[in-house]
Amino acid sequence: MKPFSRSILIIMMILPWLTMPFIKKSEFRRFLPAAILMSIITKLLNIVAYKRNWWQFYTSILPKVKAETAFIVGPYFLASFWVLKLAYGKFKKYMIMNGVLHILFAFPGIAFLKWAGIGTLARVNNIQLTGILLLRAVLLYSFQLMVDAVRKRKSVHKRFF
Repeated sequence: MKPFSRSILIIMMILPWLTMPFIKKSEFRRFLPAAILMSIITKLLNIVAYKRNWWQFYTSILPKVKAETAFIVGPYFLASFWVLKLAYGKFKKYMIMNGVLHILFAFPGIAFLKWAGIGTLARVNNIQLTGILLLRAVLLYSFQLMVDAVRKRKSVHKRFF
């Protein structure tokens, strides 16, 4: 662990939240269920990854708080909002955007985390990580489609009854 590792994790957790004022309240309400679900799925995925030694973290924000928590409540949570806000309804654009973001995370991002002494991949390689992240992206989009369908059905139901 390098002396600045904890500081980098804290910055990575807080910095994405500074973009929150640029998300409209209606967009926040619309995409919140999907962002929460992705946070839960990511937490469950990290439990599996920890047991199977897919990746390792060397440092954390607090002794009892795992390092992946900084990723879940910071960049992953807010990235869910931004990707849905910018590309929802245009699946090809959505997948290209996610592909670029996930490749950037899986290759130079992981190299940076290793250099900073935060963590590294163990039994999963960069390409496999990109695949896992893209599967999460498809789940996020699919869930948002279901949420919108349920909301649309409720609004139609309210008009007639």
